Amino acid sequence: MPVVSGLPNGRWIMTYEDCGGPHGCGASYLIADSPLTFGSAKPNYIQPVGGNIPTSSPYNVWTPYGGPNGTIIANANSDKAIFYNKKLGDVNAWVRVDTNQTAGYSRQIRVTSNPQYIELILGGTIGAKSNRVTTSVLDLAKYIA
Repeated sequence: MPVVSGLPNGRWIMTYEDCGGPHGCGASYLIADSPLTFGSAKPNYIQPVGGNIPTSSPYNVWTPYGGPNGTIIANANSDKAIFYNKKLGDVNAWVRVDTNQTAGYSRQIRVTSNPQYIELILGGTIGAKSNRVTTSVLDLAKYIA
């Protein structure tokens, strides 16, 4: 389940789960000059400094909020946190930030009409007896340093 977003420098990011790697289904990403050239890009994991690699069904968006490069926002099924990167996907620049939102399978992230706010949309969790759709809006000013 790859998710692709354009970056302001003309490059592209794709997040996906690497279930064949050493980190379970680690949240991985590629950065490429074109969405057609991910095959030759170097794979990396979303790993916050001093933290663990999240796993399963990662999702990403880019927002112009957060500085001259804007911010990549990502999440994964294993963690209710969001992960952000203000350095266009630099492998050493991921930061984990707790949210009070529920973790879940393919939790979508949308940038609202005001890029300071993102919406998290969750359709449920794997194995749940009932799935209810939840949505919440986060003010990035409270989460991004």
